[in-house]
Amino acid sequence: MEKFKTYSLSLCSVILMTFFTTFYAQVGINTSSPYSSAILELSSSNKALLLTRVSLLNTLDNTTVPNPIAGMIILNTSNAGTGGTAVTANTLYQWIGTEWAALVNNKSLPSFNIPTQILSINVPGTQNIGSGSSTGVVQLTVENRDIYNAWNSNIFTVPITATYIVNYQSSHFHTPEANVWYVILSFEKSVDGGANWTQLINDTRSGLQGVDGGNSNILFWTGNLNANDLLRVRFATSASTPNIVSNGGIAITKL
Repeated sequence: MEKFKTYSLSLCSVILMTFFTTFYAQVGINTSSPYSSAILELSSSNKALLLTRVSLLNTLDNTTVPNPIAGMIILNTSNAGTGGTAVTANTLYQWIGTEWAALVNNKSLPSFNIPTQILSINVPGTQNIGSGSSTGVVQLTVENRDIYNAWNSNIFTVPITATYIVNYQSSHFHTPEANVWYVILSFEKSVDGGANWTQLINDTRSGLQGVDGGNSNILFWTGNLNANDLLRVRFATSASTPNIVSNGGIAITKL
């Protein structure tokens, strides 16, 4: 009889251990069947995961979160530190064993002083910059990339004070005419919301013969721009027949 009791107790222990091991192997919140490879699964159609919010002193800070271990992730809430160990507010950081490393994406990457192309827009291929249209703004309407939503109505609004590389190239097809003619393209900047514009650089193609068909312009400028400055591409021409901007575009890189 005594042996039977011992056997029953051992069997119960095994069953209980198996139950609790299974119960604690995975956790599901708002789901009764967490994914088999996940230790924790959250499920919601209108809720998000809110990570721990911490105000780091710098990337080497190992006291605000005592004894951090590799893999820990926090949301830093304040700008702090200087130079290469500075941390940025509202940025996710991961402890990699010796310091906190920022987790970046295409929106945050430019703020880390890594050269990043933030804009790429092409011409529609139909604009006529000849036949009496002596001046005007170049149309750039085919959007490839605009990570700050900074391009609107053929004008770029500078999102962040920084140094930028601005590159523009276009090729045109000109209908032959009797006169010698020119075409000029330029970058213009406004610091007062578009009330006044100043020229940054231009590319002049002059002395073009009336029979010349293909022509092109190239603009390349590097310099400092302040947040909310405006930038556009403008043309001037003496062509009396159509000169169609058939191919080309603008690309802007933040340094």
